[in-house]
Amino acid sequence: MTGRQSPRPSPPRRAQNFSRLPSNVVQPRSHRCWGLAPSPNPGAGVTRTRPRQRVSPSGLQAITHASIIQEIIIGQSMSTTPKLEGGFRCKQNRCFKPIYKEWIKVLTETAEQWKRDQDVPWWYNERASLSLFAGAIWRADGHCLEEYSDDKRAVGPRTHRFGEVYPGRVDLFFSWGGFDFIAEAKQKWTGCTRSTKTTIAGLKNKLKEARKDIRVSHPKRQRRLAIVFARPYFQKGTNVEEIDARLETWIADLAELDTTSYAWAFPRCARRMKTEWSYCPGEAILIREVWR
Repeated sequence: MTGRQSPRPSPPRRAQNFSRLPSNVVQPRSHRCWGLAPSPNPGAGVTRTRPRQRVSPSGLQAITHASIIQEIIIGQSMSTTPKLEGGFRCKQNRCFKPIYKEWIKVLTETAEQWKRDQDVPWWYNERASLSLFAGAIWRADGHCLEEYSDDKRAVGPRTHRFGEVYPGRVDLFFSWGGFDFIAEAKQKWTGCTRSTKTTIAGLKNKLKEARKDIRVSHPKRQRRLAIVFARPYFQKGTNVEEIDARLETWIADLAELDTTSYAWAFPRCARRMKTEWSYCPGEAILIREVWR
């Protein structure tokens, strides 16, 4: 037989029933995932209907937004809303998951130690928040350097080409997952007493500032990150019973931001702690990788 033969048809894909898989089998990833911090009260299992989850050996769960199934979840609060104690969402930068887990632990452990003095680590400036994130990198077996001198270059507003070199400083350098990263960090206090729409707009502007600043750092085979430490606060007269619900709304609204990954931590031990003028229950870290 001569001539070109028709290509062999590929066999049909078989549907997989993941509900029959053993509990120790890792289920497929989706393009997005939620990471939830370990529960402080591990206890008996509770049966609920919720999105299928992947459970890691450390007890962290990732929602894959698949079909709803019946399963047993051990040591976690049974709610489809984000867990306030701590969690993360990785649209990209999946390699940051271990760092986010350690960052949540750092904030939670520090808040637990400082609560007798009515103090928390996220009530301070940008430099303090950056040091906590650097500590999480070290605890995850990474390496980092903060506030170091380096040459920067002006960027053309239209051509986006590098111009003259001038001395400057970089907020953070760290090595993780086989890559080197440099980052510029900002902080933003966001009022959540009334509406979260204006607060999200403010965070977008802050992310834009951080992206602008990191672009002037010439990447020497390094990946560049814009970081914003976001701190929601509530006025002193706010009903404390409404804080949790408003925080859940605020965390859900973070998905509207142009980030590659983000994490949050609102430790239970300090969520009702207040200053002379407001409640500030925790902090979120927003990361946007800059490619050009």
